[in-house]
Amino acid sequence: MIAKKEVITVQNYILDATRRFFRERDFLEIQSPIISSVTDPGLRGAEIASIDYYGERMKVTSSMIFHKQLAASVYGKVFSISPNVRLESKERRETKKHLSEFRQIEVEVAFSSYRDVMKIAEDLFREIIKNVGKKIKLREFNMDFKEYSYKEIVSKYGIEYGEEIPCDMEKEVSEDCFVWITEYPYGSRGFYDKTDEKNPEFLRDFDLIYPDGFGEASSGGEREYEYEKVRKKIIDLGLDPEDFRDYLDILRSGKIKPTAGFGIGLERLTRFICGLESVEEATLFPKVPGVISF
Repeated sequence: MIAKKEVITVQNYILDATRRFFRERDFLEIQSPIISSVTDPGLRGAEIASIDYYGERMKVTSSMIFHKQLAASVYGKVFSISPNVRLESKERRETKKHLSEFRQIEVEVAFSSYRDVMKIAEDLFREIIKNVGKKIKLREFNMDFKEYSYKEIVSKYGIEYGEEIPCDMEKEVSEDCFVWITEYPYGSRGFYDKTDEKNPEFLRDFDLIYPDGFGEASSGGEREYEYEKVRKKIIDLGLDPEDFRDYLDILRSGKIKPTAGFGIGLERLTRFICGLESVEEATLFPKVPGVISF
């Protein structure tokens, strides 16, 4: 386990390795918006924060999913170290995996498949751990990746079909290596995850689970980008299209192209590499669910 005073130094090594990885592959680093008229509603029970912005309500960014779609459509390959705010319930602190404010390594690639970006994610994790290991002594990591379909996981662990893998089940799903879970069912995820046209029951998406019980490492997939399909899925999920008006207007204009991508929580990655008990130890100024702090 890494000494606590070294954790933030290790996090800097992670960021250095991340930026080097993407720049060597001609990705453009972009900056995330902190407030927006639209943000990711798929927060597994967390609430979206908002502020008064010149007399109107604006959302505090919970994920830059919509913004990176547009950026990748323009620049091809993008990444960002994105600040996110999600108002988690007080009970989520007990998972040791949740913060109400965190940073996310966001990645998006135009005209790419979910299989393509899964390969990028695998290469990124290997490169980060290799490069951090050159700077500081780390424990041994199994850098193999296994894959299960959502159906296989549901059958193996008795999870109710149609739900995302519950947070309290991630430890059970975890093995001694990284585990991919692919092809979630339609309706179980955000409306932006692309439906498989050959098998509309499933989505072209994934989660990645850390080894040894450290929980979710990454989530991503291909994105819906056609106005009518996205609007229908918003309605199917019981959401109001008016809440996504600006995003839908951009889709209708044809400015967003087919893309795929993923996100990796920086503090969770730091926790995993350093072998920390809680994600709260992976940041200098933790915003713990339900706790007012500096």
